[in-house]
Amino acid sequence: MSSNLHEHGGKVGLRISHEKTKAMIIGQDQHHPPLSLGEHDIEYVDNFTYLGSNISNTGNVEKDVRTRIGKAAGVFQRLSNIWSSNAITTAIKLRLYMSVVIPTATYACETWMRTASITNMLECLPPMMPQNHLEDLMARPHHQ
Repeated sequence: MSSNLHEHGGKVGLRISHEKTKAMIIGQDQHHPPLSLGEHDIEYVDNFTYLGSNISNTGNVEKDVRTRIGKAAGVFQRLSNIWSSNAITTAIKLRLYMSVVIPTATYACETWMRTASITNMLECLPPMMPQNHLEDLMARPHHQ
């Protein structure tokens, strides 16, 4: 099949990089039938990163969730001047948190198998906002 794709794709200008092409078997059956692309064998891998998400042959997404939470923490930290600003309203800060930090943490979450472990990891998101900032946000009057 990969030879057909390589052959027919080449007719329309599609070039497949044998260096970048990898294969993965997902599930219990770990039999690796030989695959090739032209004259090059395709390497089998246990996990890889695709569009910023870690894909594992076991379906375990904990590494991806930890990576996402780390990225969200980094985004949150880079916005620290906004969280501590008195010139920005609480409503704006909350909207920014909900529209930038949370989506960074939950990117591609539709593909995650929801387990108790994943749920526990995600429950650490709200405390990323330091308690003193959270208390400040809650204590300030809302501006109209």
